[in-house]
Parts: sequence; C-alpha cells; structure tokens
Amino acid sequence: HAHNFADRFRTSQKYQNIKIKIPSNTTTLLYMGHCVTNVIIPDTFRTNETLFGLLGTCNLDKSDGWIATDTTWLLSSQYVREAVVSALWIATWFMSSFTLCVVIVMYFDLSGKWSEYVMHKRKRDVTFQDYKRGYLGLIPKFLFIFIPAMAGICYVKADALHRSPDKWYLSALKLAAGNVFGIVWAGVLHYILHHPKLYKFHKAHHASAPQNMTATAYGEVSVVEYAILDIPLFGLSMFLFPTHLRLHLIHFAWHGWDEASAHCGFNPPGWLNWFFDGDFHYHHHNNPNVNYSEFGLMDKFLGTHHTQFKLHGEETQ
Repeated sequence: HAHNFADRFRTSQKYQNIKIKIPSNTTTLLYMGHCVTNVIIPDTFRTNETLFGLLGTCNLDKSDGWIATDTTWLLSSQYVREAVVSALWIATWFMSSFTLCVVIVMYFDLSGKWSEYVMHKRKRDVTFQDYKRGYLGLIPKFLFIFIPAMAGICYVKADALHRSPDKWYLSALKLAAGNVFGIVWAGVLHYILHHPKLYKFHKAHHASAPQNMTATAYGEVSVVEYAILDIPLFGLSMFLFPTHLRLHLIHFAWHGWDEASAHCGFNPPGWLNWFFDGDFHYHHHNNPNVNYSEFGLMDKFLGTHHTQFKLHGEETQ
C-alpha cells in the first residue's frame, strides 16, 4: 500500500506542501522523497546520513512524532494546459466523426438516393436549411458546455488518462463499463424529461415532425438537457473509468457518429445498416412513449420497447 501511495505522487505534480506519515520502509521513503516537496519526518530518521543525503532536495522540518496527512491541491499550469489540449482533442474527434456522418447522410437524403430507405412513409420535406439549423444549434452548447466539461474531467483525471498503467484488456473493460453507465444514465434522464412538468426542457428535441428528422437533430436540444443528459452520457466513462486517453478518443468518435446516425431517419439494408441505423430512435420520435434508451433490452425490461406498443391500430415494426 505504501508503494502504491508513493507511485501516485511520483506521477503527479499537482500536490505541494504534503505532510505524510513516514513508513518504516526506507525504500518507500526514498521513493517518495523525489516527488514530495516537503517531507516532515521524525528526528530519529535524521541520524541516517544516507537517507538525509538522498532526501536533500526536500525541505526537512523538525518533528518529534508522526505527522498526519494533509493534502493540498495545486492548480498546476502544466495540468491545466494538458487538460485543455486533451479536451480539444476530444472535441475534434467527436465533431469530426459527427460531421462526417451528417455530410454522408445529407448527401444521400437531399439527392433522393435513399428515398426508399426512409423510415416514415409520409412525404419527406427536408432541405439543407434543416440540416444547418441543427448543426448551428449544437455549436454554442459544444463550445461552452462540452469542451469546458471535458477539460474539467481531464484535469481531475489527468494521471489516469495520460499515465495509465492499464493493459489493453483492462482498458477495453473500462470503456465498456463506462459506456453502459453513460447509456443507462441517459436513458433514465430521458424518461424523466418526458414527465409533463419537465418536458419543457426536452420538447425542443421533438420540434421537427418524425418524417423530417435529420442527422443534426442531436443539436436541437435545450441547454438544460444537454448539460444533465448528454454530458454525463459522454463523460461518465472518462470520469468513472479513466484509462488511456487515446482509447477514450475512439469512444468519443463513436459517440459522435452514433448521435448523427441515430437521428438520420433512414434504415438502409445490409452492411450500411451497421453505420446508418436510424430505426430504433425514429420510433421514439414517432411515438414518444417508446424507446427511451439506446439499449433495446432496457426498454423491453421497462415495457417501453416499440414492439410492445401499438400505434395507429398496428404494431410498430
């Protein structure tokens, strides 16, 4: 335990003026001596000249007993810069993926090449301006909520993100667990936001008619909804299960693509369906009483899956 404690200080520069209980293990004490700026140790240890010499870079204060732990958080400029750069990388991967999916869907939509794959059978009336409205609606929330939130998480979890000792299998397990937590959170919040007293924070997302859903509809949400639903959906994985940042970048890229794909309103066949599957979430926009979660299993458990409801006298397919 002492070695693990020491390793946390070795890889972190956020701590200064640390008062610690010095363990009897000399190796651990020396290990910590190179990374803690102020070490307060009992006088009995000072008789060891070798120990004193190796700890010469530290400020040794007099003490005749063990000192309780007193950790002071330091707002390190190095960590702030690291967090900001990390958040910008996350934003770049997310928005690049989201934008790419939007451009592809928009091309096939406006050109009419996917007309046979549209989910809603009523006439679709979508223009470039509809795509533009959702995209521009996302940008302010992305700049002033998403990026600062991700920077905050990157600052708090800096060591785990940039100096993680995780093996690939542990990182994969963490990403999977974090994704589950995020999706469950979003599903529960989505259900709650459909309560009559809270729906005012969510109704903007249902402003467009189901037959006119676009891949940029993700941006048509209120600031409140974006802050309490979307940010945890993306950030819980990195906050609760931090691992190598480069793997989280893949996670954010997938989320960016998925948000565009889920709102596209199309259900193409074959391998295209793996990348552009608007079926499940379309049913929610067509019938707000179904499909609250990204997990179909979760909705089936709650009795809110679209196959469990009848719409216009027919079971939705």
